[in-house]
Amino acid sequence: MPERESFTSPESGHQYSFIYLPATSHPNPTLLFLHGFPSQLNDWAFQIAYFSSHGYGVVAPDLLGYGQSSKPDDAAQYRLKHISDDIYRLLDHLDLPSVVGVGHDFGATLLSRMVAYESTRWSALVFLAVGPPRMGTPFDLDMVNSMTKDFLGYELLGYIAWLGGDEAEEAQAALESHPEAAMSLVFPADQSVWEEWYRPLGKMKQFVTEDRRVAVGPWYTPKLQQHHLDSFARKDGYKGAVRWYKMWKQNLFLPDEAGHENFKTNLPVLFIGDSNSAQQQDMLKAWAPRMKSVQLQAGHWLSLNRRRENLDEFHIVLATFNELLAHCHDESMQSCLGGTVVGRSNEGRDEAKSSRHENQMCLVFGPEMGEKGGSDVNCGGVICRDLKIELGEIDGLRRCEVKCSLDAGIDDHTVQIWVSPGNSPCEIWDGSQVAQVESMGYGLFATVSLNEGI
Repeated sequence: MPERESFTSPESGHQYSFIYLPATSHPNPTLLFLHGFPSQLNDWAFQIAYFSSHGYGVVAPDLLGYGQSSKPDDAAQYRLKHISDDIYRLLDHLDLPSVVGVGHDFGATLLSRMVAYESTRWSALVFLAVGPPRMGTPFDLDMVNSMTKDFLGYELLGYIAWLGGDEAEEAQAALESHPEAAMSLVFPADQSVWEEWYRPLGKMKQFVTEDRRVAVGPWYTPKLQQHHLDSFARKDGYKGAVRWYKMWKQNLFLPDEAGHENFKTNLPVLFIGDSNSAQQQDMLKAWAPRMKSVQLQAGHWLSLNRRRENLDEFHIVLATFNELLAHCHDESMQSCLGGTVVGRSNEGRDEAKSSRHENQMCLVFGPEMGEKGGSDVNCGGVICRDLKIELGEIDGLRRCEVKCSLDAGIDDHTVQIWVSPGNSPCEIWDGSQVAQVESMGYGLFATVSLNEGI
């Protein structure tokens, strides 16, 4: 891991521990990683290593109350508006006017509120496992637990009654006294244990105070476990964690959200969850209509799960999303990531060559393995009418055919894109020319050269 740095917010006086690695490849964006409960920045180790090695910038703080950051006593200090202001001042300190936000668990909820308070600071948003509710929605814990008890047979959020209720201080002391029991329950190898020991009312308290154990997920490596215990197995280790839940249970965030009840964003949004996350997706899509969703069978801790295929797939999905951002101009970004087909010309192209359809590119993007069609694309004056993308598979290779009629004295043309398995570059064959295209785990994009004679 990179060296930690420290920043003190001039507004709150709170100190934040964070790591920062600037982007090394233009135009790669910087990713801001916001963790949830009970985590700290070390739990982003895989993402930090992967994306920084691919030229992306990375910022990952210990959020207020966690790790090496400040741990105030007052639950009101953990209002998401206050923390948002602090993180924005950190971004100002790092001279980062715009970032891609990546939030997991409670960090996803924080990210959603940060966007509502300052929407111009983001190029895209990624929500992991949690789809935050619409702004201004009161949190009624008793109602949620009563309804889920009737429907599921157990309370979905019973643990919040212990962590954020009248016994919060006792919960903090118990968690700090039995940190390995708590860690095994929160990061289990078999997440189904949550239905017995985590979610139902009173069961997390019983599990921790009786110092029980379940197997920790093998993806939560011994090194990560030690980082976790270094942060939480000490006095005030869980102080911030329980105060986040007190803040939420007591609806201390609501006054800050007044006037934002109808907030919606047109930013590109990616949700990554599992097959049980339909309700989370629905909550998110209510205020993020351009959301794209991907399912990974990796459980709640999908950013940590070290089963190779899940970790690789998570990285491919997120890297693809950011590659698309890097290749789309501001004016076409929404269309590109919204699932339509867009076109653009090379910047600085020679206008004399333009008349011969040289040195021009069209960007085409199929967001899902399916069919898209009916779009017209204007690519430097060459108009592709009724462009269609058809995706299929032949002999184990995915094939993308881009078909359109060109209004430039050029015959109808089909480009076949052969996409090899994995994430390696592949080629566009147009019958006479070869151009490069990158194969992605989430959709496809290609630069198609419109040269004379096509």
